[in-house]
Order: sequence, then C-alpha cells, then structure tokens
Amino acid sequence: MQKALWDSNQMWKEETLAAGTALSTYELYESTGDDYRGWTGHELGIQQLIGLRGPERYESPFAHILYEDRRYTSMIRDIQYRKSSFLKEPVWLSKPWEGRPKGIEQRLYDIGFDLAAVLEFADRIGAISDNAETTKGRMELLDTCHQLNDRFQIWYDEFINISPSPLYWPTLSTFNGLQGGVNPFPVSFQFSNLRLAEMIVTYWSLQLILSGTIAMNSLALRQTSSPPNPTLGIEQPQGANTDTTSKPRSPNKHIRASILILAGNIAQSVEYCMQSSMGLIGSLKIVFPLRIAMGTFQRQPGPELAWCQAMFQKLTEEKGLRFSQSIASAGKGWGSMKNASSQAAGGERSAAGNAAGVAEVGTGEASASGMRQE
Repeated sequence: MQKALWDSNQMWKEETLAAGTALSTYELYESTGDDYRGWTGHELGIQQLIGLRGPERYESPFAHILYEDRRYTSMIRDIQYRKSSFLKEPVWLSKPWEGRPKGIEQRLYDIGFDLAAVLEFADRIGAISDNAETTKGRMELLDTCHQLNDRFQIWYDEFINISPSPLYWPTLSTFNGLQGGVNPFPVSFQFSNLRLAEMIVTYWSLQLILSGTIAMNSLALRQTSSPPNPTLGIEQPQGANTDTTSKPRSPNKHIRASILILAGNIAQSVEYCMQSSMGLIGSLKIVFPLRIAMGTFQRQPGPELAWCQAMFQKLTEEKGLRFSQSIASAGKGWGSMKNASSQAAGGERSAAGNAAGVAEVGTGEASASGMRQE
C-alpha cells in the first residue's frame, strides 16, 4: 500500500483506493488494539486519498461505489471531530454524480457534512472572548442551524414518500433485562430492511445533534440578553429574530421534553440492527447512533445509560467489535480539536495516519421531528 501511494501511476488507480478500504475493514473486524484509533487512522488516510484523486475520478461504476461507501464513515468522522472537510464543497457534492442520480441516503450525508461545519462554527464562537461578538455569532449560528433543520425536514418528507409504510413498528424486546434491574426499553422497533433502518436511525442521530446545538445556543442567548429577551430561546427557535409578531418556524421542537423520544427511538432500534440475520454490518451501523443516544442519557444517568453501556459490551463481546467498547468508555468528552489537528498532520504523511480520540457530539436537547410514521 505504501509503495502504491509513492508511485505516481499506482496512486490514482481504483485498486489502491479499494486496498485502503480493505485495510480499514480489516481493522474493524480484526483490530490491532482494543480502541478505535487504528480504524479512524485508516479512515483519515482514505479520505485524504479521495481528495488527492479529485472529484472527477469517480465516473466508473467501481470507483463511484467506493466513493459513496466512504462518504458515510467520512461524515461520521467529520462530526466526531467537529470539523468540516472538502467533502462538503459544491464540486464534491455534484461532480461524482454527473450523469447519474444521487440516492436519498447520499443526500442525507450531504446534510451531515454541513452539520460538521455547524459544529466547527459553534466551537469558534465558544472561543470568542468578546460578549457582543459572541452574541452576534450565536445569532448567526442559530440562523444557519434552522436553515439546516429545514433541509432535514425536506429530506425526511421525501424519505417518507418513497418508503414503505409504516417506517417501523413496535415489537416486544427479546433482550434480557439489565443485571439487578429491568429492561428500560421493553419495546423494540422493527424495519422493512436494514437499509431503511440505517437511514432513519442516522437521521435521528443527526437531528439530535442539530437540535442540541439549537437548544444550547438559544439558552445561551436568553441568559446573555440584556435585558432578557423572551423571544430568544427555545420557544422562538429563530433565535436572532426579535420581532415578536413573526411566527416561529417550529415551536417547542428543540426542547428537553423531546430528547428522550428521539434518543429512545435510537435505543429501540438497536435490537433490530444487532440481530444475527443482519450480520456484522447491522452492528457496525448502530455504533454511531448508539453513542449519540448514550451521550444524551449521560446528562441524566439512569437505567437508559446503563442499558446503552450494556449494548456496547454486547457489541464488543458478542459481535467482536472491540473498538466499540472504547467509544462507550470515552466519557462525555470524545476528544478535542487538538487531537483532530494532530491526527490530520499525521495522516498527511501516511495513508494509515494516526488517530487520537473523537470529539464530543450528541449532548444537548433533541427534536421530536421525525416521529411520525406516515
């Protein structure tokens, strides 16, 4: 692999990109350690190789499949590190699909890449020491968040229209209760197929992160407004709009009361994804959403949090995904921007790269958006 990357002819071949993908897959199933650093290092190297190839090198069916497959993990990585990448640039969102349609799951990932940019923007605002500039930044952030929220709703409406009805349905859970207690999720969700389950659970996860950002920044604006402005807050999610006669976009959508519904939906989807008929793919697809839900439950520790921790243990011991336990035990802080920066520097020298930690996502309030099942 290293020789191919140093060869000006081999570097651009589709087989080289496929080899990097194979190394990343191997690291997932036969990890060289008990954490996620080896895997995220490979993912960084693949993302950089994709960028070096340029957006015009994904016209062949094989290269295009590889590109679409890596976008999911690249989106997760960008969100983990709260840092946007070149994959959100317009040319990367359009050029690889010239002459072919973009599937609805890929359009969800488009929004996910923009969500990573929102998180990066939020961190920049948090580093500002001037109160006036901070308030101005938070207002701009809220406006950006609501635009992104509108895009999520448009995507979800289309998803409903093209999907079988209902999207999911309840069944009694077959998971054993927690030691010394009962199962806090006695009902689990079933889906028509794994692809639909992956899309809706990914949507819930991304919406949870966005709604948490809206809620926390709305609260910060209400607390710093002088005099306090009741129109800056969760009940008036447009945030920067001080016109009390205007109509809120979605009142009560990003309040704490909705968080357990959304996080609970993710938790109730775990059993479906982990059943043996889904193989390891189903288990892999639930790791990121489960960690987002667990981040939510960490704010009010209870049986739900213990249940999430038990599910990560199942993923480790029964599914062989050893890295998942390190994600669960990372605590509320998944890493730092310093770690992300050092990882990026290391990745420029090697396709495998070096990773250290993942950034905090998934705390804050959730939205009830997406709860209906037409």
